[in-house]
Amino acid sequence: MISVLGYELGRAKELLEAEGYSVRCVETRSRKGLNGNEKRVIRQRTDGNAVELIWALFKTDCEYGG
Repeated sequence: MISVLGYELGRAKELLEAEGYSVRCVETRSRKGLNGNEKRVIRQRTDGNAVELIWALFKTDCEYGG
């Protein structure tokens, strides 16, 4: 299985589903509740044919206010 850590969430899900995995996405966030503009995978867990992706918002665009 491909590691999708750091990938944009949509792309990570696409890649894993193409390999035949069932994908579940779970959001996590910092206690400060910082704003972001891009969903990135920060943890990947596998259980048989299922994959759980934990994601968080990251500020990857310097022009993004927030």
